Amino acid sequence: MFPSREELHLIAFLLGAFVLGGIAQTLWFRSPSCRLFAYPLDGGRTLRGRRIFGDNKTVAGFLVFVPVVSGSFALLGWLTELQGLDFLSRVGWPEQPLSLFFIGLAGSFGYMLAELPNSMIKRQFSVEPGARPTGWLRYVTFAMDQGDSVLGALLLLHLAAPLPRTTWFSLLVLAAVVHWLFNVVLYLLGVKSKPC
Repeated sequence: MFPSREELHLIAFLLGAFVLGGIAQTLWFRSPSCRLFAYPLDGGRTLRGRRIFGDNKTVAGFLVFVPVVSGSFALLGWLTELQGLDFLSRVGWPEQPLSLFFIGLAGSFGYMLAELPNSMIKRQFSVEPGARPTGWLRYVTFAMDQGDSVLGALLLLHLAAPLPRTTWFSLLVLAAVVHWLFNVVLYLLGVKSKPC
């Protein structure tokens, strides 16, 4: 079964909001101000003698991504309302920008939180932050890197507002591909040191 026209609009809406958040976060990470908020989420704590998440998972990551995605939900909701589009209500979502802001808040927190288990796994296998694992772990963590945040966002989005089954499946695939492409583009632009 393929997504309906309304579901395709919802997919574009969601991808747009999260891509805007990704762009804002990338610019933020390149800003000198970002370093002021580079407090590790694990507070330097360890598990089995190894850091839990490492130095790359910081408060700074949440400071821009979460509000920009949430604001993008509200802004895109306002724009769809302004254009007289009703795809949100047709899939059971509210159309009010404030309600959409809170749905975006849930999805963006889900996105960010779902990246943490993969970091923890890498640290427990002695993979340094930013380094690539070797052997079988490389393939497992690559798959997790592309899909963990998408799955986390979808789970919390679904708790905040219903997501049709075809939207779930479509976004699992599309968003993982967009996430990978985003990383490749950042690498080609010289923003990232590795493509994935």
